[in-house]
Amino acid sequence: MANQQTWFLFKKRGYYFGIKNKFDTELTGDIYSLGSWAAHLTSRYANRYRFSGAFQVNYSIIKQSEKELPDYSRSRDLFIRWNHSQDAKARPNSIFSANVNAGSSSYYRNNLSSANNYLNSNFNSSVSYSKTFPGKPYNLAASITHSQNVSTRVVDVTAPSLTFGVSTIRPFAKKNGGYPQMVREGWL
Repeated sequence: MANQQTWFLFKKRGYYFGIKNKFDTELTGDIYSLGSWAAHLTSRYANRYRFSGAFQVNYSIIKQSEKELPDYSRSRDLFIRWNHSQDAKARPNSIFSANVNAGSSSYYRNNLSSANNYLNSNFNSSVSYSKTFPGKPYNLAASITHSQNVSTRVVDVTAPSLTFGVSTIRPFAKKNGGYPQMVREGWL
């Protein structure tokens, strides 16, 4: 049920489209009593041994009571979710990942999907990229993070965070009792 005063008439009716095992899209909608409605777009993608992910957008308009009554209210809610992961073997020297959760502060209150979602007061997101340079002592990492508290409506964004590291080098250190060679160790 969307909330205490609105009932489902139709739930998750829509259209599905898929292309083999690489991509699919699902567009569904809900129709509630009192003229309320919701639309859901979900797309999943995968490229075997390279990457996979899912993108989801939910939008709803929820109406409470009748327009002529004093307790009438109308809310618009939006929620976006994106998950992306890269297979470690696809590009061993660079990794990109994303886990994005963002939306209006009243989305889960007006669009109850589970008790955990209803009780959750924080949305967190992160997008990160890291790269190592083979044969070189350099490392690079970049990230963007987002934290949203739906109770206080405070949104914190850390963008972008950039880290560049250089491994320490001990020239001509003996390794396994052999000839002197350059040896790299850890981060600075």
